[in-house]
Amino acid sequence: MVLPVGTRFTLSDIKNRDLLNREVETEALRIFNSPKARRDRSLAKIKSDTVQGKTAEIWLSENFNFTLAPDIYHDLIDEDGNYVEVKAYTGISNSENSIWLQDVLNRIRNGNWNKSKYLLLFNYNQGEYTFLEKIKIR
Repeated sequence: MVLPVGTRFTLSDIKNRDLLNREVETEALRIFNSPKARRDRSLAKIKSDTVQGKTAEIWLSENFNFTLAPDIYHDLIDEDGNYVEVKAYTGISNSENSIWLQDVLNRIRNGNWNKSKYLLLFNYNQGEYTFLEKIKIR
């Protein structure tokens, strides 16, 4: 996969909105039904958070050689069969300036629940996604 840093897209670039809506609904309900994952958030808030990441996942699957991962807690699978984590955050410019992202990476690296080999990081700002970097996890 060759995804140049700075590549941009928006929700309007998603071709299969039905798939996006199904993916958001499924994941949001799974999160909402887990008190630990829910963390006192409403279903509406969870859906809002979920659509941000799922949009990036669907865009990658539509435009590059990724497939949606069938396993819980996994986002995508690349053309070589590697699991790939996708994160889309607001107000981030790179992985080094995000304490929250470093915490996510540490939890993935130190846990046994996620098999992702790398993470694709996007900034989300006022409806536009910008690819920032590919980060090796393991």
